[in-house]
Amino acid sequence: MLTEQCIPIVRQLKGAPVVSSAGRPLGPVADVLIHPTAGRWLGVLLTTLDGLERIAPADYCAYARHDGIVTTSEYALKSPLEFARAQPQSAPVCRQMIGTQIVTEQGELRGYVSEVLLRLDTQTTLYHVAVADWRRFFKLGFYLIGDAPHYYSSQGARLLVAETTLKAQSEFHSGLSITH
Repeated sequence: MLTEQCIPIVRQLKGAPVVSSAGRPLGPVADVLIHPTAGRWLGVLLTTLDGLERIAPADYCAYARHDGIVTTSEYALKSPLEFARAQPQSAPVCRQMIGTQIVTEQGELRGYVSEVLLRLDTQTTLYHVAVADWRRFFKLGFYLIGDAPHYYSSQGARLLVAETTLKAQSEFHSGLSITH
């Protein structure tokens, strides 16, 4: 049973204030960068108080759940271009991953990514998948571990997942605890 605490990125982390380790405000979280098939959190995209976009690598970030603040070293901030060179497989959750199709190897559409959750204890990701059939009207879906997809196409906005993985994953969500 999965009991780790998860943070919904779109509903809770986006817009959270980012402060330096010295307590100086740096700006709000604009997006969160993940590796779509390895299931890892890579960093936080923030808009600085000067209006510039900067990325704080995950290794330099801490999230305080009780007050909703992300803390990072301002010396670790990178430009988006510099970060993309170091992490070419990174994908922004809000700008790119939400709405991504979950497709089987046989080409069958199984659902869409409706939220990406961050497991704080392991800094890994978890996808909430809204199903693509009649059950979507009842807001039913399932959770998919972030490293379950084995291919991601940003142009086609698709995550390719083995059918056997989908069957196993669609039943494991019963013990999931999500903080709000």
